[in-house]
Amino acid sequence: MRIRTLGVPALAVTLSTALTPAAATAATATFGAPIAVATGAVPGAMTSGDLDGDARPDLAVAHTDADRVSILLNLGATGFRAEAVVALDGAPRSVALADVNGDGRRDLIATVVDIDLNQVVVALGRGDGRFRAPRVWDTGANSIPRNLVPADLDGDRDVDLALSLAGREQVQVLRNDGRGRFTPGPILAAEPTANEGLAGADLNGDGHLDLVATGGGYGRVVTWLNTGDGTFAPGVWHELPDPCSPAVLADFDTDGRVDAVVPGSEWGGAVYLRGDGDGTFTEERTLVYGAGERNATAGDFDGDGHADLAFGGGYRGVLVVPGNGDGTFQEPVTLAAPGTPGAPVVDDFTGDGRDDIVVPDDSGLSDVLWFFPSV
Repeated sequence: MRIRTLGVPALAVTLSTALTPAAATAATATFGAPIAVATGAVPGAMTSGDLDGDARPDLAVAHTDADRVSILLNLGATGFRAEAVVALDGAPRSVALADVNGDGRRDLIATVVDIDLNQVVVALGRGDGRFRAPRVWDTGANSIPRNLVPADLDGDRDVDLALSLAGREQVQVLRNDGRGRFTPGPILAAEPTANEGLAGADLNGDGHLDLVATGGGYGRVVTWLNTGDGTFAPGVWHELPDPCSPAVLADFDTDGRVDAVVPGSEWGGAVYLRGDGDGTFTEERTLVYGAGERNATAGDFDGDGHADLAFGGGYRGVLVVPGNGDGTFQEPVTLAAPGTPGAPVVDDFTGDGRDDIVVPDDSGLSDVLWFFPSV
């Protein structure tokens, strides 16, 4: 079951409201011992998708210190094996996988930032875990492209791109010509809110993907509703009390509307925002947890069909918080990791119908990923 929407990943979690009675009989999220996966360089941003046609999700792992992206193919419950390396001209800041040229194979997309280098890079997939030589689009001096959302934004059935330009405090839309070549589209003024996260989901149920940006130094969530032709209505600001990290978009209360969980800064808490179905959010509730858990991803870890949460970016493990399906959450499960867990990537890597978790060692001193299979 895929309950996540596009986007972006512990001590204890306590909701400001009590747990519901359903929590007592809810399914349990359990995981096996972590499996170490060496990547050959310090791992950074990651994403998952089937890259070799075997219907199992694989991994693309960015290495900012090595100017490359590693491709790790899925071995099931035993982990991953290194398959290919995509060399880049600078440090990859984010990675995504999508079929941009319509050949049925996932392609690799990355933002690359270095000294005098601001790029979006697309490497077309061969379908066997390998990629062709990258194509490069320059986003302009001091633009600093960071976060990517690949999706059909203009209704022509090919994959366009939305990316945050941290240096300009903007979101740039790039339109696809259907062959994996992009031209500039609308620019959305994000002011100081696009530096940290960008995610996409259909917030108002009209069948078009909308965009949600969050800021690193400002407590704001900004939503732009898609008109259906690749243009967007003016941004709507939702103010939060503290700086916020990338938003997690999913239907946490199973009312058919997309909600958001927005992790706080390094020392803050996460905020649950109920979606109203029109692109706005209400009913703020705070998730209070230990210091440092500033990245989160949604998944279904217990197989009950409800959206759960996995937090990383902290100092003492990965925090798994099962959802009750009504916007409330159960007591957390802490998965001990030998290193410092970074932003989680969540997918059903083992094919058992429950999502598993992969996190990088975020210490900057190791080339290891930790794979937690659900059991």
